[in-house]
Amino acid sequence: MTLSADPGSPDTQSAVPYHLRSRADSRVGGVGSMLRRGIGQRPFLLYMLVVAILAGLYYFVIATPQYVSETRFAIRSREVVAPTGFLAGLMGAPSSLGDITAVSDYIRSPEMAGTLDERHQLRRLFAQPRIDPFQTLSANASDEDYLRFYRRHVVVKLDREASTVIVVVKSFTPDSAHKTAGSILELTEGFVNELSRNMREDTLRSATGELELAQKQAIEARVAVANFRGAGADLDPSASGAQIVGGIGQLEASAAEVRGEIASLLTYSRRDAPQVRQLQARLSAINAEIASLRNQQGPSANLAQEVTNYETLQLIRANAEKKLAAAETAYDQARATAEQREKFVARIVNPNLPQTPTSPRRWLEFLTAMVFAMAGYALASLTLAAIRDHRGI
Repeated sequence: MTLSADPGSPDTQSAVPYHLRSRADSRVGGVGSMLRRGIGQRPFLLYMLVVAILAGLYYFVIATPQYVSETRFAIRSREVVAPTGFLAGLMGAPSSLGDITAVSDYIRSPEMAGTLDERHQLRRLFAQPRIDPFQTLSANASDEDYLRFYRRHVVVKLDREASTVIVVVKSFTPDSAHKTAGSILELTEGFVNELSRNMREDTLRSATGELELAQKQAIEARVAVANFRGAGADLDPSASGAQIVGGIGQLEASAAEVRGEIASLLTYSRRDAPQVRQLQARLSAINAEIASLRNQQGPSANLAQEVTNYETLQLIRANAEKKLAAAETAYDQARATAEQREKFVARIVNPNLPQTPTSPRRWLEFLTAMVFAMAGYALASLTLAAIRDHRGI
């Protein structure tokens, strides 16, 4: 009976010819040594292979698909400008860089992030478990972590040449992306309207104060004149005084004329002549009228003081009326300026409802990662070569 030999036994190995065993060992060792030499001589290929595997695994297997909704709008003012395009007259004057920058800061602000979370429960949506660790927010994340995550999914771009704002919203459902973009546009309109209202109030505040003060002074001046007239029962003491003085002067001239006629008659008539008595009666009537007017006039000092007071009140009233007219003009100009500077949101592109996920752009981002990996390797190699040259290695 013949026993079969164990291939792994020393006897079996000894039975194999030496030249065959050495050839097999050389093949196995040759493959390993070639692999080790390839890796040692070409570390760049191994590095890029590892990067390609990791990047491909993430972008084509792990990365969570996201839906993108985009909206575009501009900040315009009602200031009248010469139209330079088809829609220039309809959309108003273009906004400044400060306007669109302020809107961009507001969209990226914690206030906007908190309001959107209240409306659309973004925290809960972001915290849903996913295989992608870079697109999953911790369930107990802080406000700062949520804000950073929010800013990664709400990207604001500024087109400085066209003075427009572009808002790109990334979310994990089409409805969430669309509604979030719509809420951002709505809240931005309210923010711009609030800024315009505050600007209008600031512009009109000074003019309104001046107008109210001028109205108050004009009313006080009118009331003072009315009270003065009511106390003296005279609408215009200056005119009344001038009228009395003029009347007295005319009566005195008439009295002088009558006295001259009486003197002329007495040269050839008796004092008790009818004509003389008639002229004397006329003279007595004129003197009585003069006395009556003098009684109405009162003392000269009192009349002069009364006229002076009245003219002073009239001057104050005239100045108050002039100030009121100037304040009304300034207020109208300030209101026109405020209306021209009033800002509003001009919608250019409304938020779209995405149908298919468009982020991440897998091939583009994969190739971008490879390019950055190559650049990083080249930079590291140059740095190491410079260090070795410096050390004289």
